[in-house]
Amino acid sequence: MSPVLFALALSTMPTSHASGLKPYFAPERSPLEHARAVSLDLRGQVLSPDEVAAILAAGELDDATLASWLASEDFADQVMRHHQTLFINSIDLYGERLRYLRAYYSYGANVYYTYYRQHQLRDGGACTNYDADVNALNQPQSWITRSDGSIDEGAVDVVPWWDPTRTLRVCARDAQLTEISSSGNDCRTLEGDNDTECGCGPNLEWCNFEWRSGHEDFNRAMSEAISRRVWDVIHEDREYTTLFTEPSIYVNGALVDYYKNRVGFSNVFERPVPVEDLPDLDRDDLDTWVELPADTHYAGALTEPGWLLRFTTNRGRANRFFTEFLCGEFLPPEGGIMEIAEENPTPDLSQKPVCMDCHTVLEPWAAYWGRWKESGTTYANEVDYPTYSEECAACAPYCGTTPGCSDYMISPEHPHEEPYVGYFQPYVFLFGDMQEHPTMGPALWAETIADDGRLARCAAEKAAIWLLGKPEHEISPELIDGWADDFTASGLRYQELVRTIVTSPAYGRAR
Repeated sequence: MSPVLFALALSTMPTSHASGLKPYFAPERSPLEHARAVSLDLRGQVLSPDEVAAILAAGELDDATLASWLASEDFADQVMRHHQTLFINSIDLYGERLRYLRAYYSYGANVYYTYYRQHQLRDGGACTNYDADVNALNQPQSWITRSDGSIDEGAVDVVPWWDPTRTLRVCARDAQLTEISSSGNDCRTLEGDNDTECGCGPNLEWCNFEWRSGHEDFNRAMSEAISRRVWDVIHEDREYTTLFTEPSIYVNGALVDYYKNRVGFSNVFERPVPVEDLPDLDRDDLDTWVELPADTHYAGALTEPGWLLRFTTNRGRANRFFTEFLCGEFLPPEGGIMEIAEENPTPDLSQKPVCMDCHTVLEPWAAYWGRWKESGTTYANEVDYPTYSEECAACAPYCGTTPGCSDYMISPEHPHEEPYVGYFQPYVFLFGDMQEHPTMGPALWAETIADDGRLARCAAEKAAIWLLGKPEHEISPELIDGWADDFTASGLRYQELVRTIVTSPAYGRAR
């Protein structure tokens, strides 16, 4: 066997160690074995014959080769997968609880019809398959009134959005094209749900097909938007902080289609940019991603729909970020959380006995998402929801139907709540600099921990666990501190962080 083929075979063989694990740069580790490990970690692939020959000739993995690996798409893929374990942006965790459209289509009496109209008009059934008498908007001009009082208006032919190659027979009222009804309801939104003049719009765009719901493409897109953002930050060698601070949103064809045609039917989502700013993508362009500039309150992955809906509470969002990007952990006190004996304990968890051990830290952090809807992606802006409302403060505690006051502190039930009467709920119990947290959003938190070094330190720790294949307690804190310092000195370039680790004497993997 030639030296090159022998070396290639060696590079693809599993490597075992005795219980006393030695680093890859120990004397017995060859440059080829080191290069093999780096290639597997950074590219997910073994060395090619040409690469083996080059490393044997050079006697080392040279800087130029390592730099090309770090700049490769394969490396971006590897880092993206690593970050999926941090964000936990799994497509299986959104579920059917997300409202997608006004109605699903069903089939009966040889025509298609929607859930809402069958109960509003037809006593639970479909129309009869005869040609309906309709105007240009598919509005029935005449119909049959059945003995039970239900309506039978007949059917029309429609080319559906989910299959432009076919024509369906659809009950006329379900196929109406009206945008604004005579009652003033916008049929393209939830306003038209109970309006009999509202149908499913052009090509049935405003309704859903029961066996082509679109949920899977939509859920997957929310997940992949976070991963794609990570991929771009790594491959384009951007500052790592932009992953959490960039005022932008990622969209593909599935998300563009939803934001153009369906977002109005949701009380969970809002359109992140004006409809005219959405790219011209077909709904089946699932692998085409576009990063769009958004309002300044957007904060990279921390305000992507996939993050906001994966962690539906502000405390959950703060806890996950604290755990995976500050390497912290909230633990109950020794002996567990004890029952509070106070008759009227404070509702401020940051001051409540036992609870305050964690919540003194957690509450101000959760407030960074204070203006973002929990279990949703909508944002409460400062124009519609000022931090303090003189009107709500003046009418408290009996504001009745005063618009918007239900979102403000108007009925204090504890002395600790009284100073906050008239304040928007996310600002209650915040004081001093903490009152900036909901206004500035999670980007402020990311910038703060970038400036004080905590973000770099945790990123170095997580990368070391990934690349060394060891738990954190088996890695020298001094090593992690040194890698974090180098990461900071590089301008928080993740490629440089990984380069520093894989070229260090400590680099190795237990196998």
